[in-house]
Parts: sequence; structure tokens; C-alpha cells
Amino acid sequence: MPLVSMSLQRTPCNIPPEYDIDALLAVSYTDPKVAFNIVDNIYAAIEKRPPGRVLYFRPDSALLTPEVVVHDLVNFDMSMNSGFSSCLGYGGGFTCFFRALRALRILQHKKALALAETVRDAMAAAGAREPSVIADDNREGTDVNADWDKVLEDSGDAFWEHIDKVTRPLDGEWFDMDPYLYHAICVYLDANRTLLRCRKA
Repeated sequence: MPLVSMSLQRTPCNIPPEYDIDALLAVSYTDPKVAFNIVDNIYAAIEKRPPGRVLYFRPDSALLTPEVVVHDLVNFDMSMNSGFSSCLGYGGGFTCFFRALRALRILQHKKALALAETVRDAMAAAGAREPSVIADDNREGTDVNADWDKVLEDSGDAFWEHIDKVTRPLDGEWFDMDPYLYHAICVYLDANRTLLRCRKA
């Protein structure tokens, strides 16, 4: 399964996102649906296009760390509709996964992190190792890594067969855990509420 790039030429935007963290967290977020809506509102603020900017992206350097966590985990979760193997096969899938892994280390959600680290180990065993540095450019569809390209070129279908065999049993565990991940994100956002108050317009 080749990695097909779906990246668009977009322009960096350093205008901060706007949202009211106190208003968003004013309700109880123990209900996974409520937690999802809170996180989704912040993600929407991060992705919102400023007036006159149709194609743009906010690089990591324009975001606070909790916002990078939200951005990367929501992007990853949206790509997980058909499981880990399909997620990795999307254009930019490797980068999306490793960004999510970084975010889970910050979040310290033990179950989600354990699943992601199992996938990381399977990728490393097949030659696709975690990058030591993740680029500030967080656009979807950007997998620029010569080592990954070589692994896929040399191994062909064998790489994807290996990844599919290892990750397929993990998909159900992720889907079972997934709704509660948003609650964990809300707990993390609440712990960083003071930092995020600067985003109120």
C-alpha cells in the first residue's frame, strides 16, 4: 500500500486561535460526548480560517502545547476510522501517527499510549523508525522522510502485511477506549486552564 501524498500548498498563519476555555470547561465533562464537544470546539478554533486566508495552517510554533496535543490527537483519531493500518496508509499517515504518539506521551493516557507504542515497535521492527525531530509544519499529507520511503520501496507489501498482522488485534481496543480519551484530554486542558485563558477574545 503506497503512501499517497494529499498535501496542499498552504501558507503558515501565526494568528492565535480564539476560544474561551473557562466557558468550555464550565460544564461537567465526565460524559464522553460532552468531553468530545469541548475538544472539538478547541480543534475547530485551531483550524478556523482567518478572514481572507483560504489555504493556511497554524504551525506548532503558533500554538500552545495543549493546543498541539488537541490538534494532533484529533487529527489522528479522525484517521482511525478503519484502524491503525489504514491510518498509516493515508498520505501523511506516518507523521500523523508519530505526532499522536508525542501527544499521548504528554497526555500520559496509559492505555492509549501502550497501544501506540506497540504500533511504534511494529513499525520499527519493519524498518520505519520514529523520527528524532518532528517538523513545525503540521499540515496533513506531509510524510517527508527518505528512510521511510526506502523501507516501503524495499519491502513492498511485506511491510503492510506485517503492520496489519500486528495492529489488527489492537484496533478494537482503541475503539473501545477512544470515547474516554476525550475525557482525559479535558482533564489535561483543565490542568492548563490558566495558560489557555490568553485565547479569550
